[in-house]
Amino acid sequence: MKKINLVLLTLVIIVSCSRTNSNKEIEHKKSSQYINIQVVDELVTDDILLDSLIKDIKYIPLETNDSCLIGKVYEVLSDTSCLIIHDQNSNKILRFDLEGNFLNKIGKVGKGPDEFIEAYDVSINRHKNIISVMDLAGRKYQNYYYDGRHVETVKMNILGNEHEIKENDRVIDVFKCYNKKYPELEHCKIAFADYSDNLKGKNLCVNTKNRYHTLNGLKKFNDEIYYNDPFLNRIFKINKQNIELAIEFDFGSKGWDKTINTSKLTDKQLIELIQNNNFFNGEYVLSDSLLCFQYTEKGFTHNGLFNIFTQNGIIIKGLISTDNELQISFFDFPKWLSCDNKFISLIEPYDLLSNKSLKEKSKRYSNSIEYELLEKLNLSDNPILIVYKFQEF
Repeated sequence: MKKINLVLLTLVIIVSCSRTNSNKEIEHKKSSQYINIQVVDELVTDDILLDSLIKDIKYIPLETNDSCLIGKVYEVLSDTSCLIIHDQNSNKILRFDLEGNFLNKIGKVGKGPDEFIEAYDVSINRHKNIISVMDLAGRKYQNYYYDGRHVETVKMNILGNEHEIKENDRVIDVFKCYNKKYPELEHCKIAFADYSDNLKGKNLCVNTKNRYHTLNGLKKFNDEIYYNDPFLNRIFKINKQNIELAIEFDFGSKGWDKTINTSKLTDKQLIELIQNNNFFNGEYVLSDSLLCFQYTEKGFTHNGLFNIFTQNGIIIKGLISTDNELQISFFDFPKWLSCDNKFISLIEPYDLLSNKSLKEKSKRYSNSIEYELLEKLNLSDNPILIVYKFQEF
């Protein structure tokens, strides 16, 4: 086990969703290579130069026309030739090229054989160029090729909050979801299913009275699937039907007791715990070499970075820029990862154009890329994706 003293980053805890031959339960285990991150105060950095933190920044304004209007980006999925935008609120899945040019819609709302009632969750299979759409309201999965052609419909046998696809299997977050066909999943957080959504196994099973659940518990980076549990301050790696502890955050006396994972909590008690404790909030992005994550300290969010190879970590309290202050206004910590290990965040045009001080500031940087973008930007435009790498540290 590796132990690293680290000062890091912010939170989210949300309420969860409204028989086969091999239903074995697979216990998770601690890998000898798992990382124990001891979150301490000594590594907090007050004002770090943005230029010393990131490099190779690229802005991708997503094309705006009547065929590809985006309400709110819920997720960005990346492949070698395209970007897929999941707009959950508007039930849209849109494909753009790597420069932000609109290519096509994927699926549409309806009750037809190749349609979905709601695009609740999406996952991609990069090896087959297929996107899987979890239609929770329609109790089915719709599979499409990237170009929008319908592949097949799969009946949903296992009700879940979200899913990820790897090879021909499906990993499903089933916490607090009632599954009549598979009642043995009642106290489990993870179910393993085959391509036809028949149960193959289960994991992270605990008899809990806790009705709260993490948002976006399942994540996939570089075709590896992970599950995070903020109540345990842990990130698990899922490999086929095995689950191993990958990362554990240790807040010492400032963190909450792990027994809350099985305790019955009222809303008031949960709010008090959030306000009085430090904990990993479930937001993170993991590349081959870098973990970017957030933790919450008594209700306030902090951002941190940890280099897996050098085992160096920093907690970022503030950012400054000496050369181009506009870049600070465009920058945000990442929410997604591209397939070539670059980090992705976004900025909404409204947030930029409604900032009066930014308009005055922009005149001083008229030769910058950011200024050129602002000059062309309209309030109703689609978001701008920001793609970048972090500097070595």
